[in-house]
Amino acid sequence: VVERLQNSWDTSAGYTVIELGNDGNSFSVSWQSKKAVKSSCRCMVNIVKRKCTCGKWQEHGIPCVDADRILV
Repeated sequence: VVERLQNSWDTSAGYTVIELGNDGNSFSVSWQSKKAVKSSCRCMVNIVKRKCTCGKWQEHGIPCVDADRILV
């Protein structure tokens, strides 16, 4: 049930979250914009190291939108 809810949430939000490895620390987060002015994005997030390849988590010190999809 939890997996189905998570899959529904990810689909409705336009995000796909894939765990990388089995440690629960690293994830690939990708999304496709529904607006023509924006494209798609894929970021790698490590929640233990508090890093995202977008750089916003490191720059601002708070989870970026990519990390937020994992921490929900």
